[in-house]
Amino acid sequence: MNGMETSPLALLTAEKHAQQFRYEMARRGVRGDVTDMIDFNEEKAYIAGGSYSHVESVWYYGDDGTRRKVCLKTLHLATTPNGERFLREGKIWSSLNHPNVTPFYGWALHVSGPDVHACFVSQLCTEGSLRKYLRFNPNVPKSKMIREIAAGLLYLHDRGLVHGDVKPTNVLVNFDGRAMLCDFGLSMAIDDSSTHPIGSSIFTTVQFSAPELVMFEDQPPPRTKSSDVWAFGCTAMEVLSGRKPYEWKHTLRIPDEMKKGVLPFREFRSNSRLETILQYCFAWSPNHRPTMSQVYTNMLS
Repeated sequence: MNGMETSPLALLTAEKHAQQFRYEMARRGVRGDVTDMIDFNEEKAYIAGGSYSHVESVWYYGDDGTRRKVCLKTLHLATTPNGERFLREGKIWSSLNHPNVTPFYGWALHVSGPDVHACFVSQLCTEGSLRKYLRFNPNVPKSKMIREIAAGLLYLHDRGLVHGDVKPTNVLVNFDGRAMLCDFGLSMAIDDSSTHPIGSSIFTTVQFSAPELVMFEDQPPPRTKSSDVWAFGCTAMEVLSGRKPYEWKHTLRIPDEMKKGVLPFREFRSNSRLETILQYCFAWSPNHRPTMSQVYTNMLS
């Protein structure tokens, strides 16, 4: 047998893994298997990637014979923790429907030799992430974008969900300039332990993390709506000012700044009503931060 060929046993194991995964998705109520609507052999356009997944644009073929470009977020199911994270993310994302949440179209499995790849299929947001969008469109109405992020996050909180990783790269902008939350890999339903992050998923981006998620004795505490509010404040302030949280410090030194009680932004404009509202998001105690309902209502009043 050629050294590059895949053994029949490996192929059988991969297909069995795929069948088990489909069963688990159905058991957890994750709707929308669209595997047959994606041609995995067609050329894909790379968009972004990380340690957990990579994102590409692909063609999606509808039942009516039409096709359109969609976003394909692919995870390699090499380890159980990654598979669990995919299942958790699918359970949460597939339940959402809001103008400021990236639309979920379904999920797909791609068996390639001995490997099984699990994918999420969603709307292709041609403008990219919010950070990228603002880099090329610095004069757009930023308060509108912030209100849209707040509306999406309020929707999650009203449903008993925590996003867990709010930051400008986890906000996408669609063709008409609307901001939409994305990436629910660290999200959880407060009352559903099956969605709570485990393993490496308990960690998040330090620059946008509330102090209680960074300064802990033993095990990191769970993310909460209050920690989402802090992260929202960081995201909104970056949108307004163009500055990143704790931008004057290396990532590894940010916990030292937090221990000294230093806020993620050194100054706020006193003549900006929006920045005054956002300052309350940075209350050191989670119990003293406003709810997203309060933040959003203050923005509209």
